[in-house]
Amino acid sequence: DVMVERAQETFGRFRAGEVRDFHHEMMHLALDVVLATLFGSDAGRAQGIGALLDSATADYRRLGMTFRGAFPRWFPFWSRLRYHWAGWRLRRIVERLVRGRQEKPLTNDMLSRLLEARDEGGVGMTQRQLIDECLTVMLAGHETTALALAYAFDRLARAPEIEARLRQEIQEVVGSRPARLSDIAQLPYTKAVVKETLRIYPPVWAVGRVAERSFSLAGATIQPGMVLVAVPWVVHHDERYYPEPDTFRPERFLNGAAEQLPKGAYLPFGAGPRTCIGNHFAELEMQLVLVTALQRYRFELVDAAPLRLSPSVTLRPAGPIRLRLASV
Repeated sequence: DVMVERAQETFGRFRAGEVRDFHHEMMHLALDVVLATLFGSDAGRAQGIGALLDSATADYRRLGMTFRGAFPRWFPFWSRLRYHWAGWRLRRIVERLVRGRQEKPLTNDMLSRLLEARDEGGVGMTQRQLIDECLTVMLAGHETTALALAYAFDRLARAPEIEARLRQEIQEVVGSRPARLSDIAQLPYTKAVVKETLRIYPPVWAVGRVAERSFSLAGATIQPGMVLVAVPWVVHHDERYYPEPDTFRPERFLNGAAEQLPKGAYLPFGAGPRTCIGNHFAELEMQLVLVTALQRYRFELVDAAPLRLSPSVTLRPAGPIRLRLASV
């Protein structure tokens, strides 16, 4: 319900004929969703969390992906000072929100669940653990979903026939009413569009793992402590598993075709015991947002040039994703 409500608010502000930067818009929508499900209110939005996250993320990229990364961590770049200040401010804001919730009756939001959680010995989380968990969910729970949504809208704008088929499924199942959780099982093509978007543009384009013991891999000896990097982008564009890998074809994920893929050939959320715990949350949010958006608008390219990407911490667009909204 929260996901649909926030999507309706977002697309309700738009007007046919407008040009919007969907990267920017989806970042704000996804953050609204994660704050509402985490804290159960608009408290996070009112505190300016979005602006602080934007600042911290930009400075993190500057520090890790530019010449600044060659300098020692104590070197006082302005971006480093600003990054630490944003982190300090975020912790203080979340600490206040946590204390505020502790003073009120618990509800059904994620923070209440964390406050109720107990380990095998009946011990709950410390204050620091609570704050760390909230910060992690905020950071990891909005940017990746927002990126995938922005890429989905871009691909639909480039493939009107796919957008038309998607809209037909939505009209037959949902019509003009708000989408419900029970609709999802009846929207296989919508789910396929989401999965194909995550295949072509995995927001987490590379995943690192540290070896805990020695073993052999493809003729090489891996020693404990070595860092190995799996790159979903490469796997997802391998012709052995995906014919015409650069072509957007949601049909790849219909009629059980995905179940025939080898294990590890599709891993937008990682794999193994460290698979992202937010995978179902993200896929559900993407499907509900797409349904809500396509009930109102069609999407048209402003610039037909190929999308340029920036593989930093996540797979970001190198510039804005500008799309024009048109009436259905």
